Amino acid sequence: MGPPLTETPDDRATMADNKDALRALKIKTGVLTRVKKELAMYRKEVETEGAKLEKMKAEGMDPHDIKQQDQVLGESSMMIGDCTTRMENAFNDLVAAMVRARNSTRRGVHSPDPCASARFRFKTSFRAARRRRIFV
Repeated sequence: MGPPLTETPDDRATMADNKDALRALKIKTGVLTRVKKELAMYRKEVETEGAKLEKMKAEGMDPHDIKQQDQVLGESSMMIGDCTTRMENAFNDLVAAMVRARNSTRRGVHSPDPCASARFRFKTSFRAARRRRIFV
């Protein structure tokens, strides 16, 4: 067996930095996942509201009701653009946090990689989103 492992103050500081980096990565990954779900919801809502609007026009309903439904559809469509922007920002924040975490772990010799779980979660959710054509 080798010599006993002892912690130095630098090791404790590196471990604290890793915990903070891991926490930040989990938060940013959660934000990205939430925004991805919102985007999918708004796209689905646009489809259903558009079908409802077409049905109302075909049935010859009151023009005021049709106008209100058109406004609902317009608001949902606007939210798609907003969610896409927020998703891009969340993605960029996550990448920047991963780079910061990677750089902070390189200072420690035997510190674990706090990016590993966030990378895996992001890759799997991103692949699933691409399969469902959620991410633009």
